Amino acid sequence: MEIQALGGRTFSLYISESELQRRCIEPFNITAAQARDMVRSALGMESGTMLLDLFPGQRDLLIFVHNDPCGPEFFTFQNIDHIIESIISTAAQPASSLFSYNSQYILAVWGWRNEDTASFLEFGQRLDEPPLFLLHLREHGQLLLDCQAISTIKKVFSPA
Repeated sequence: MEIQALGGRTFSLYISESELQRRCIEPFNITAAQARDMVRSALGMESGTMLLDLFPGQRDLLIFVHNDPCGPEFFTFQNIDHIIESIISTAAQPASSLFSYNSQYILAVWGWRNEDTASFLEFGQRLDEPPLFLLHLREHGQLLLDCQAISTIKKVFSPA
């Protein structure tokens, strides 16, 4: 793999035929999950928001990686009680939107620090989705609370 920085938050990643063969991946049949795993492995990233542009060649692959630390992080919860408990348990109140989607609740959160996510990970799970997933949620999900979901839920459900 060859990595080249193209700016502050953008990289190109060239994956040769031999590297793709070692991973049993064909350039035209690569999945989004496989591409994210290869990028995270190459860049040493455990998590984070990124947008990938894939350009498969005959036997190799070129990926442009756009890191977006300002993009939303997504958390999924099985029920509303878990959302309320996680929000009451954290002091942070970043910008956030709450959606209902495929029989689950998804909270989109902007501007988190890693230490702020502990209560969300106790009651829910982080979704590994790119920032564009927000457009999918807005089109196919039901928006329950926009912009300040965390602060609104905190005001309504926090003990007096």
